[in-house]
Amino acid sequence: MGDAIGQMLPSAVGIAISPLPLIAVILMLATPNGRTNGVAFAAGWTAALGLATAVLVLLGSGTDASTSSGGPATWTS
Repeated sequence: MGDAIGQMLPSAVGIAISPLPLIAVILMLATPNGRTNGVAFAAGWTAALGLATAVLVLLGSGTDASTSSGGPATWTS
């Protein structure tokens, strides 16, 4: 488990300190309709991530991830 955390930690830190979403939220909350803009941004962000996930799952579900010998294909790693 420690290996998995160690391998994912740099990516997680990079995502956590990504400045673009933070800047967008701060700028939106400073506008006169901050709450409305913030909710719209969060809903749009969630919908876009959900759509991207759904498209990738649908594209990946049609492929065969095994080789003729029964083991996993090399691209699955």
